[in-house]
Formats: sequence, C-alpha cells, structure tokens
Amino acid sequence: MSYFSFHLTLGLRHLRLSFSGGTKQGTRIPFFHCAEKEADRCEQQHKFSTAKNHRTAIRSFSKFVDDRDLSLADITTDLMASYVQWLRLQGVSLNTTVCYVKALRSIYNKVVKEYNTIDAKPFEEIYTGQVKTEKRSIADVDISRLRNLQLPEGSPLALARDIFLFCLYAQGMPFVDVAHLQRSRVNNGMIVYERHKTGQRIVVRIEPCMQTILDRYATETTDFLFPILTTSDPKASYQQYQSQLRAYNRHLHQLQQLAHLDGKITSYVVRHTWASVAYDSNVDLAVISSALGHTNPNTTRIYIRDIDNRRLAEANHKVLERIHASV
Repeated sequence: MSYFSFHLTLGLRHLRLSFSGGTKQGTRIPFFHCAEKEADRCEQQHKFSTAKNHRTAIRSFSKFVDDRDLSLADITTDLMASYVQWLRLQGVSLNTTVCYVKALRSIYNKVVKEYNTIDAKPFEEIYTGQVKTEKRSIADVDISRLRNLQLPEGSPLALARDIFLFCLYAQGMPFVDVAHLQRSRVNNGMIVYERHKTGQRIVVRIEPCMQTILDRYATETTDFLFPILTTSDPKASYQQYQSQLRAYNRHLHQLQQLAHLDGKITSYVVRHTWASVAYDSNVDLAVISSALGHTNPNTTRIYIRDIDNRRLAEANHKVLERIHASV
C-alpha cells in the first residue's frame, strides 16, 4: 500500500493529507509514466507548447507528492484540492495554478480513455476559472508616441516596433502567427492564415500602413515575411520562436522606456489594444470576436471590459447630472 503525507502551516491550522492506492480499477496504471507519454505524443504531433505546459505541470505535481510514483486511482478530488492549496501557499498565482490543473486534467482524461478505466472525476470540484487580469491595452497617445519614435533603420528595436505595429494593424494578429507568416499566405491584397492557437482561419485585408512595413522586409531569400524564423522544421522553429519571443518582449520593454509610454507593452498587449480601439469605435462585438479569431464571445468581453466600465461610469455621471439639474 502506498501512502503520502505532507504538513503545511496555514496560520494556526495544520493541514495533513494521506492517501492510499487501494484495490479499485486504475491502481496499476502509472500516472506519471502515462503523463510523460502524453507529453511525448504532443511533441510528435508538433504541439510543442502543449507538451511544454504538460511537462511543467507534471514537474510541479511530482514535486508536490515528493516524486512518488502514483497510480491513476491515487488521483482523487482530495489530493487535487490539497495540491491547489499547496500551490497557493507556495505563492503560485491563481491563473498559473489553474493552468497546471487544466493540464493534469487533460492528461488524466486521456489516460482514462486510453485504458478504458473508471473516471473518478477528481477535477470536477476543482476551480478551473481565471481571475480578471489587469488592463493590457494601451492608449492612442502611446501608439502615436511609439510610431513617431526615431530609431536607427534596420536595428532590432526598429524591427520590434514594426512587428508590434503590424500586429496592431492586422486585427491584433498574435506574434506567433506573424512569425510564421509566409509569402504563400498573401494573395490579391489579402493575408489568409490559420491561428496557431486554435487553427481558426483569419482573413486580413492589407492596408497601406501594413504594406509599407511588409515592403521594408521583403526579400527573395526566404519565404517568411518577417526576419523572425529561418526554418520550417517544426521542432527547430518552435525553439527559435521561443527565443525570438523573449527577445521581442525585451525590445518592447526598451521601446516603452524610450518612448515614455504610459502603458506597458508586451507581445500580447497588441490584441487587447486592437479590440479596445475597435470597441471604442463602435465596432460590433461579434465583428471584433471574428477578427480576433475568438470562438467564444466571452473571451472578447475580457478584452474590452475596461471600456465597458468606463462607459458605465460616464453613463452614471450623465444620469446624476440630469437628476441634480432638475432639483
């Protein structure tokens, strides 16, 4: 019989957890072995980001159980609830905790399906929502400052600025999709591509401001539209992309300081900014969702939540003005 216990001090409370594998179906299915196999399978399917997320969650969960070799039957609601509490006491953010839990849930569900074993539903009562994040969009004045910033032609900072603006102009195109854009995706003044994250097809009309940036990096020596990636090999390009993404965000931070921007800019700010500007320009929410490639309108609502709050405040101010004017 296997067992595991740990002690955590939470104020004056003392938390103790113990579990045993028992004899129910799933006892002999090694969870961590199956989890690593699932991560390997993701890599073979070129889902490198998913594989990376799986392995990060596996390492965290393995550390929690002191590297003990759990069976599938050991994965219980009590164990997962204790794992979540342990993460929070370690200072791990709620959103990161949720990401770990979702990864482990995905692995668990696939193992259950593969072995045709009983699903104990250990994640059913575990919170997998997300907390509201701070505002990520930047104001029009910041976009103007960034666009007008004088930079050496051909410098890494100039490239980062061009990529950021192109992403903004192209309906908030994610950096990963810009990095993989090839000439074959351009036809009759349109860019047609599938989002790396969801596989959803997106169509963007090339506006003059976008064409100016594309012309700046046009070359016959590569099929890529921007000098970000140099290979189409899935694994090599993923590693190169990760390195370029880190460099891109470092350069954006430098641009933020040089242009004295009020808002913080990162690779993902551009999508929130495009959505905010579009919504503030009275573009229908359904159109914004389609442009961003969101399959769920609720995702888009997260992007424009701050504008809604501002409009509500303005509306309330007008109501109060009218009330006081009639007194």
